[in-house]
Amino acid sequence: DPAGRITGADLSETNRARNLDLLPRDDGASLAEAHRALMAAIGRGAVVRRFEIEPDSVSVVAQFPGATPGLDDLSWTPWGLRKAPLPAFAEFTRRVRHENRDAAFSLADLDVAALPKVKEAARGLVRRPDARITEIAARKTAFSGELRWILTFDGGSSRAMAVETNLAGEVRDLRVLDNGLGSVPRL
Repeated sequence: DPAGRITGADLSETNRARNLDLLPRDDGASLAEAHRALMAAIGRGAVVRRFEIEPDSVSVVAQFPGATPGLDDLSWTPWGLRKAPLPAFAEFTRRVRHENRDAAFSLADLDVAALPKVKEAARGLVRRPDARITEIAARKTAFSGELRWILTFDGGSSRAMAVETNLAGEVRDLRVLDNGLGSVPRL
């Protein structure tokens, strides 16, 4: 409506939708709303593999309690939730790439209110004014068992970088990304 309250209408082709970018915003209100909505939709029993923040949505890749085997992708936008099973090929690709590295976690373990501090720590390490955050994700590594935020920065005037922090914003890893072909550890 004109006051900005969500009415349930599809606003995806509006200026508000075109201008929405959740990545650089530090107000946290939209992320907190997304977190609450996703928590309500999946419940505490869901096995979460990945939490992703994109410019226009927040999504969870999870195995829902009582659902058929396989992973589902649940996405939040300010205009509602969308649940879709991952296509078999996409699920296979995710498993090959992530199953041995990623452990299950609960969405209740994530504190999206800490993201401004996490972003500040990551930006301080990247030290390039022209670098933009292009993806934010959370995953739990099977190796360390630690739930981490992963912030990916575009290359700006040089190569892209990924910064991993714990939930408190303490940097755990910095990688220079090599055009999607791999990464070079920096820490």
